Amino acid sequence: MFFPLFLNLESKDILVVGAGLVAFRKIEKLLEFKPKITVIAPKAIPEILSLHKKDIINFKKRKFKKSDLRGRFMVIVASNDILLQKQIYKYCIRHNIHCNSVDELDFCTFIFPSIITRDPLVIAINTSGEAPSISKYMRERIETIIPKNIKEIIEIISKIRKEKNISHYEINEFTRKLIEDN
Repeated sequence: MFFPLFLNLESKDILVVGAGLVAFRKIEKLLEFKPKITVIAPKAIPEILSLHKKDIINFKKRKFKKSDLRGRFMVIVASNDILLQKQIYKYCIRHNIHCNSVDELDFCTFIFPSIITRDPLVIAINTSGEAPSISKYMRERIETIIPKNIKEIIEIISKIRKEKNISHYEINEFTRKLIEDN
């Protein structure tokens, strides 16, 4: 079972090995959190090339080299080469680099959850890699109950929390009422 943890990825150095549709989906999820992404692969789908042309990600058109891992915060292995996934995972473990191998849970130090983002609200749902379709379904259900004005509600609650004379109980009750009324 994986522990849910929210990391600040802004400006963190992330490597994606592979440049197909699965890699693109991972990149799309990550971009919202503003990391520096480098993609390495001998070829890439048009969507990844477009992100590179727009200077949103770096793309190196070549095969992966072990030296590509140096100094990385996180690595996503989006290749169907299981031996490559294992090799990269072992290196990442030795060097304390977060690693996700998209095809093999055994080669992951973290997994991608199903994510709801309504800045600054972020909700992550996962089944520890057992049934991603359930995570997706639950995300879709939860999205329907989030108030459209959740950002404004969060701003109101944030201001109230800064006041010293209001108890946690009062804040919780006010929050519940505010959300139920929207």
